Amino acid sequence: MPYIGLDESSLIRVTAFPLPAIEWAPPPLSEHGFILLMFIPMACGILLLTHPGIGEALLAVAAQLMRPLPLKVEAFAVPFDADPEQLLPRASAAMRRVDEGDGVLLLTDIYGATPSNLATRMARLGTPARRVAALSLPMLMRVLNYPEQTLEELPATAAAGTRNGAIIDDA
Repeated sequence: MPYIGLDESSLIRVTAFPLPAIEWAPPPLSEHGFILLMFIPMACGILLLTHPGIGEALLAVAAQLMRPLPLKVEAFAVPFDADPEQLLPRASAAMRRVDEGDGVLLLTDIYGATPSNLATRMARLGTPARRVAALSLPMLMRVLNYPEQTLEELPATAAAGTRNGAIIDDA
C-alpha cells in the first residue's frame, strides 16, 4: 500500500508498489525560514502581421507605454506586392522567435488581406497559434495587460480590446 512519511533523515519517502521508493529533499530555507520556490510561467508570444508601418508603429507605442513588455512581441511587415508563399519561411522564423512554449497569438490588420492570409498559412505549420484581425493599439495594449492568459483566452481579450477601445464621444 502506498504511503508518504518522514524517515530519520527528514526525506519524504513515497512508495508505490511495485515501483521503487522515490526520495525528495525539500530545498534549503531562506534566512527567515521560508522555502523559496521560483515559478517561471510559460507565456504566449505575439506576432503582428500587418501592412508596412502599421505593426512597427503600434509596437513602438506599446513599448513606450509599457516598459518592459510582459510578452515577447514582434512586428512582421508584409509588403503590398508580396507573395505569401515566399514570405512564409521568414514569417515562420518570426513566429518561432516569439514562441515561449505556449503558442503564438497572430494579430493582423485587415481580415482577408495578404497579412491575414499569411497568418492562416502560419497557423497550420505546427506551432499552436490563434488569429485575430482588426489590430489596433487598444487591442495590443489589452493583450499585453493579460500576460498570464492562455492562447485559448487571449483572442477574446484581444477582440474586447478593439471593441471597447472604440468610443463615440458626443461632446
